[in-house]
Formats: sequence, structure tokens, C-alpha cells
Amino acid sequence: MTELKRSVLLVFLLISIGTVHDLAAASANAVDAEYIWDDKTPVCTQTSQIALKACNSAERENYLLSIGTCHNLLNENEKEDCLTISKRNLDYQINLCNEQLKARNEVCSELGEGSYDPKIIRKDFLKSFKGVLGNQYFPLKPGTLLTYRKVSPDGNESILRSYFYVTNQEKKILDVTCRGVWTSTKTKEGELKDSILHWYAIDQESNVWGFGDAAQQFDQGLLIGVAGSWNAGVNGAMPGITMYADFKKHQGNVFRQQFFLGKIENLSRIIGTVDKLPLLKKNSKLPKAVHGPYLHIQEFSPLSPASLAVPTNKYYAPGVGLVLTVAPDGTNDVLLSIGQELAVRY
Repeated sequence: MTELKRSVLLVFLLISIGTVHDLAAASANAVDAEYIWDDKTPVCTQTSQIALKACNSAERENYLLSIGTCHNLLNENEKEDCLTISKRNLDYQINLCNEQLKARNEVCSELGEGSYDPKIIRKDFLKSFKGVLGNQYFPLKPGTLLTYRKVSPDGNESILRSYFYVTNQEKKILDVTCRGVWTSTKTKEGELKDSILHWYAIDQESNVWGFGDAAQQFDQGLLIGVAGSWNAGVNGAMPGITMYADFKKHQGNVFRQQFFLGKIENLSRIIGTVDKLPLLKKNSKLPKAVHGPYLHIQEFSPLSPASLAVPTNKYYAPGVGLVLTVAPDGTNDVLLSIGQELAVRY
């Protein structure tokens, strides 16, 4: 290559790098100009506003991409139908963004306007799970296998089964030792529908914390998604409380289970203990080892605004853990069996 060509190439590269830098700076400035953070305005409320803008922006981007897809269709009728559906979907999603804003503001009124930034200090958590079973309503004994049957509101049993398996696998997240728990959903024939590896830690007060989920969804044996995955400390995701040891102290309060803005914003409220469960009349018999008092907890998320009014209700039995989940549509996940595998697997 001649010196002239080298010089021309170098100039071109420098101009290109400068152009990319200028475009990036311009994009950042455009975003900053769209929303300027006000230190005098409450953090929680402002975070809700930021999330609304991000939600609207993402949905408009999806809409633009769908328009491009529609216009690639050769059949004019199909193209028009595609464009109509895309516009309806945009309207629906923008309305959902606004409903999520209202739901987040309700959460702010419950939690307060302060920021959410739990200080994770290594010495505040157990170094090892050896000989530790968790707390009474959320045991983490390795080898424990809980199996659930899914029952419709009319009492008919579904073809699906859910599983909760405590491994002896340990991993450090944010320098905190966590234990792995597999949950999964399968058909009665064994076809895997979804699988999640949860990472739980226990602090010195025996509170159980959630530090991350590795989620997978399957269709006919093929992996089709990883929605719901997160890891504390990555991209701003933060851990939260899964189960308080002293639940009476926190009864009636709302607390965050995880916080990954715009992705996962799960919350819980401790209702209290009950002596009887709201079980359906058939297909709801519990194993003999299960007894009360049962701890009643409600779960909801501003990402699903309707859940604030109609939350998921969960019931935990001492020494066992979760025994009943009542979904907003009335579907029940009822504990079917309690197993203990001798050869603890990962």
C-alpha cells in the first residue's frame, strides 16, 4: 500500500471514529434533553416517569419495525391487515405503559419515595449452607423435591405439573454465597415447558433473599426464550427479600422481591397466618405432613397493573414451604407430594 493510500485510509478512519463519537454524543444529549433528573423531586416518582418514557419509546420502536415487516408483504390485503393489527397493538401497549405508571405510583405510596439500593455486605450473610435449612416457611434442605398439580377454578386437574427442587449447588453473587433451586413445569408425559434456576441467600437473621434467576422457556423440546432472567449486580438488577424470618414484624408491609427496572419488579405483602386453606373441593388433597398455621403472602407487580387489585395468593406451611398458589384467574397450584432424593443432583 502506498503512503498516499495509507494517509487517505487513516483520515477516513479518523473521520469515521469522530462521526460515530459525535452520533453517540448527539444521541446521549437527545436523551438527556428529553428528561432531566431533578434532585428535588422524589426518587420513586421520577423513576416511574423514566420507566414510562422508556416503555413508550420501546413500543414505538417495535411499531416502526412492524411497519417495515408489513410493507414487505406482497399481498395488499395481508399488508393492510398487518398494518391495522400493528396500530392496534401499539395503542394497547401505550395504554399498558400508562397503566404501569399508575401502578408504580401506587407502589411508591406504599414503599415511600426513597431510592431502592439495598446494601449487600458479605458479613451480613451466611458463608455456607452447611447444616442450614433456611427459615421455617422457606426451607432449603438439599434434595427436597416438591411436586404440584395444577387445578382449574372448576376443580378439574390440568395436564401440567410443577416442581421445586433444592440442589446442593452453591454460587457467589455480589460475593454472597447462594444456593440453587430448580423450579420447572412439565406435562404429565414429561415434556418440559419452562425451567428456572433460582439463587437464594440467607442473611444472619434467617431472612431468605433472591439474588437471581436463570429462566428458560421451551416448546416441543426447543428453547424459545429466556424471559425473566436476571442477576443481582448486572445492568442495575438488585436483590430483594423472598421470605422474612420474623414475618409478624413485617405483616401488612409491601417489600420488593427483586428490582430490575422495566424487566422484573416483583413485590410481596405479608397478610398473616391462617389455620385453613381456601382449597377447592376436589383434586386439592394435601400430603399428611402438611399442617398450619399457614403463612399467607400476596404477590404483584406494576408490570402487570391488574395484579395490584387482584394479586397472586400464596400459602406456606411450616417445615415444608409453598403448598398452595391461587392465581388471579382462580387456578390453583396445589402441593401433591413431598420427596427427598438420596442422591442430591444439581
